[in-house]
Amino acid sequence: MMLMIQPRPSEFQESEKSFSVGKNGYISIDFTPMIKPQENSPYVADIQNRKNIIVTMKSVGDILDLDSRSQFDSEKDSEGFFIQYQGQNEDDPIKVLRMNKIPGEQYKFSYCEVGDDEQVGNVTSMDLTYGEVRNIQILIEYSVPLLLGWHCIYNPSVIQESSTEY
Repeated sequence: MMLMIQPRPSEFQESEKSFSVGKNGYISIDFTPMIKPQENSPYVADIQNRKNIIVTMKSVGDILDLDSRSQFDSEKDSEGFFIQYQGQNEDDPIKVLRMNKIPGEQYKFSYCEVGDDEQVGNVTSMDLTYGEVRNIQILIEYSVPLLLGWHCIYNPSVIQESSTEY
């Protein structure tokens, strides 16, 4: 399993000689299975079966609050944290990312989709060490200005570039 975390910057819109944030940035988290097409070949990403969830600024704090310094405590760590996301179409399933601490200085990141009939499907999970979780947190911390649109404060040319890149 491969975990890919990709920040997407805010998009800007022009209004009466000024620019404002038209669409907030977000972080795309992909769970991509790795397959081995032939016996002696290397593993490759199975892009068709990847699972994706969008993490907005509202939910970023849940990832940043994960504590990788203390040991597992079954009373407070068994439940974990949940991030939910549903696309603009109400028929789309609700995508859920669950992050919970497990014994052995690890976290389990689990992904699932909840449909209209409350059935859970497309379940996948990945165990991450505390160091890997800390790396994810650092990436997200450095992405916050990009998500909020602050990256253009000292470089206004970013606004024109961002409208053509994404």
